[in-house]
Amino acid sequence: MGNQENVMTKSSINWLDKIAANSSHRLLAFSFLPLQLSIWNKADPVVSKALFLVHIGLFLFWQPFISHKTQIQTRPTIILILALLGIIYLGGGWAQMIWIVLLVGILSSYRLPSMQDKLIFLLVISFLLIELFGGLIPGTLLEDKDLLISTASINYLTLCMILMALILPAKTGSFRNYSSDLLYSIIAIAVVVVLAMATLLWMFYGKYDYYISLILSLMTLACVLITFNLIFRPSSEVGLLAQFTDRYALNLGTPFESFLLEAAEISEQTDDPDNYLQQAFVSLCKLDWVLGFEWKAKHSTGETGSDSNHSNAFDFDDLKVTLYSQQKLGDAMKIHANLLIKLVEIFYTAKLREMSLSRSAHMEAIYETGARLTHDIKNLLQSLTLMLSATNAKPMTAGDTKLFFKNLEIITQRLQITLLKLRNPETLSRSSVSLENWWTDVQQRESSNDFVRFVEEITEGIEVPEELFNSVFENLVDNAKKKRRREPNINIEVKIISTLDTLQLEVRDNGSEVPEHVAKHLLEGPVKSRSGFGIGLYQAAKQAAAHGYKLVLEENKAGSVCFVLKKS
Repeated sequence: MGNQENVMTKSSINWLDKIAANSSHRLLAFSFLPLQLSIWNKADPVVSKALFLVHIGLFLFWQPFISHKTQIQTRPTIILILALLGIIYLGGGWAQMIWIVLLVGILSSYRLPSMQDKLIFLLVISFLLIELFGGLIPGTLLEDKDLLISTASINYLTLCMILMALILPAKTGSFRNYSSDLLYSIIAIAVVVVLAMATLLWMFYGKYDYYISLILSLMTLACVLITFNLIFRPSSEVGLLAQFTDRYALNLGTPFESFLLEAAEISEQTDDPDNYLQQAFVSLCKLDWVLGFEWKAKHSTGETGSDSNHSNAFDFDDLKVTLYSQQKLGDAMKIHANLLIKLVEIFYTAKLREMSLSRSAHMEAIYETGARLTHDIKNLLQSLTLMLSATNAKPMTAGDTKLFFKNLEIITQRLQITLLKLRNPETLSRSSVSLENWWTDVQQRESSNDFVRFVEEITEGIEVPEELFNSVFENLVDNAKKKRRREPNINIEVKIISTLDTLQLEVRDNGSEVPEHVAKHLLEGPVKSRSGFGIGLYQAAKQAAAHGYKLVLEENKAGSVCFVLKKS
């Protein structure tokens, strides 16, 4: 039974939580019905307190400050519970008056974009104010004596208002994502308290009827605000209240924090700079005080929203923007607008740079592909030149003829691979060859060079990437031969190791070391040296990485310079 009761309780709470999340305005309006009935039944304290407690419980389900994901702290929770218990213990009109003043402060702090949502909140706040000034204050303090309007008619009016708020549709399903403003809450509470005190002053000292005193208090408050606004009206044609609003907005940092996240999300969703501008300015048009934008960018122009008589121009390096607002902007709001548009311009400039870098990367890829293929073709031409020179030097024997046609077959295959790369540079050759066969072929290619010595340590017969091993072997041996032209006594050693746990190709010479400034970046990019720019080695290193190998300068000292290709 206990488990069933827990399940039923959890399901009820989840049901109310879903209503609070999806039909928030209806739960808000519905929560005030028990409050209305509590005020009606003030003659029966027990019933009134029970209904008031039900109202507080429903409102706590609606409240936007705490969700099921919020981590509740002990001390604030205890203070809140004690405050609520104190209000309930007071009971009667005083507790309800204090509670309604707090509710007016909470609901007045909401800043909603939709007129439908504003209308619902206006109805609810009006209900609370009429209930306070038309029902609770005269009923509690004056006990309904000598009033022009009876509290019963006020109760029926407020009931109709709360039913309208319950029936009207809202544009926003949940108000939990909207943050409230503490300063607005304090101002609203202060205004209500001052208005109530002024009404009582007019009534007791002016001997006026309560509702006449309330009207006089409203007029007095309005006159004071208008007078201050006119007296302190500067030459900028922005009134005192507008200045206070601007300064408050400047300190608060209105939409910047939220728009920063939104601008970053838009930037991730699109790669086109012009499309980013369109989406970013459409997003900014959601602000209450913004009507539209016109902009002129580096390569495009555009507009969104509507124009007005109040325009503000903002000029940046790559972007010129005109903002149209509902009213003339004060200095603080201009600073905010400039900050928001500057943020858009920063992301726009980043998009332009990103596009420029993408084009540069594309051109670099074309250059690297061309450089690699040029290097391959150069090696093939060198091989053909050596074969032709060997043929012209002496008559060919049967063995020479066999070797000649073997090399021609290899060159033909490599030319076919090079042509394939020209048609599709991104294609990575995955053809493999037996390590023993490849090793035999490279020894035959260099059989005429007695300064090239081959050493092998092969215990495992495996398949290796033919193109990769050919490219690395030819680059390393060719560079060593160029070095031999400068240092004639150099010998070259090519060693292959294939064991159970090792596979590597070594090319070593006994010449001078590679200069330190060259060796530092030799395999990371083009590096200027005495024999070229190291493009062949750079391309071979990239090719090795693509096949799961790495090419490194294993040893670099005078008398022993060794490059190694091994599994990464």
